[in-house]
Parts: sequence; structure tokens; C-alpha cells
Amino acid sequence: MKTFSIKVDPLTNEEYWEVHLRGQQLLSDAMLNKASAFTEEERLFVELSGLLGTGVSSLEHQCSARSRTSGASPTTSRSSSSCRAADRNEVLFYRLLLENLTEMVPIVYTPTVGPGCLQLSHITRRYRASI
Repeated sequence: MKTFSIKVDPLTNEEYWEVHLRGQQLLSDAMLNKASAFTEEERLFVELSGLLGTGVSSLEHQCSARSRTSGASPTTSRSSSSCRAADRNEVLFYRLLLENLTEMVPIVYTPTVGPGCLQLSHITRRYRASI
């Protein structure tokens, strides 16, 4: 089932996503779920009334709230929390990852891969293409 289409606004020439899911199906799709960032108008249009809390918060507010709560947790708890965030709301997860790259790389990657990714430019002498 196609969950969205990329369209172009004829007046502004801007691309936008036309979402074909409604209600609980939309909330279950991690790529399209914005959680509390859905505006009141969007909630009515995509039939989310009663499925979310009453408050509307921006992506930035969600990031700062998530960062505050996960910052005090031990690493294993932060790791499982990050995985749960990715399962529910990919946009929030990747924004958190970009904003907190140094702290999150060791959590998202295994302990040996994380430091290697962070120091790749220092370790690699010459890049080679594999044939």
C-alpha cells in the first residue's frame, strides 16, 4: 500500500508529501508520525482527533524534551529509548541523532563500530574501491 506521494504545489512550486494514511495507521508509520508536532488542522484532516494529547509541540520542543529525559539515563536505557524513538517517529530520531551525534553514535552503533566511525578520517590512510 502506498503511504504517501510527493507532489508539487502549482502556486509555490514547492514539493510536499501527500499522505494517504489516516488515524491509527498514520501513527503506526514511523516515517510519517510526527506525534505531538501535528497541528490542530493536520489532526482534523488526517483523523487524529482523540488519538493524541491536546498539546501541540514543535519538533525542536520534542528534541529538547527527549534530550533532557534521556541524558540522565544509563547507556543501555538510552540505547533502548533511542531504538523505541526510531520505531515510533523517525523524523525525531534522526533530528536527535544529528543534534547529539557525539553522544549518540556510541549508542546507535556497537561499541567497536561507534568510535571507529567517529575517528574514520583519522584512521583511514587511503580509500580504496572494492571490485
